[in-house]
Amino acid sequence: MNEINEAAVLTEAQRKAVINSVTKEYNRRRAMESDFDGLKLAWIEKAINEVGDAQETASHSERDILDGCLWLLKRLTDEFDAYLDSVVGPDADRFCVRMTMFEIVQRLFLMRTDHSGGTSTREKCNELGVDAYKEVLFEAGNEVDEE
Repeated sequence: MNEINEAAVLTEAQRKAVINSVTKEYNRRRAMESDFDGLKLAWIEKAINEVGDAQETASHSERDILDGCLWLLKRLTDEFDAYLDSVVGPDADRFCVRMTMFEIVQRLFLMRTDHSGGTSTREKCNELGVDAYKEVLFEAGNEVDEE
């Protein structure tokens, strides 16, 4: 019995080697669990985003948004002209703004993107079915005039 106890006693070097081995294995398993937890978290976040994307409120097409923007600019022009009539009088020069479809599309759809250059803007105009170089005249009292 004494021999068994003596055989079970480790030297200090052996004890340190066992502790190192166990510690390395423990750390390896923790790292794997951490990676697995990160992977699980990534899958959960992806699923949440997909559900969130599916529940977004339906919106109008980009062409409808462009048409709505043109209507709003026209309405603003009319309101500003009415304001000028009340402040300056009806004989004042009429307020008028000219913009190209290129400018409007670029500002409305491509501003602050990597695609706000000339080529991308012309492509977006083609996609929307508008002539990039057509001028739009915003003038009080008239419909939006695309010259």
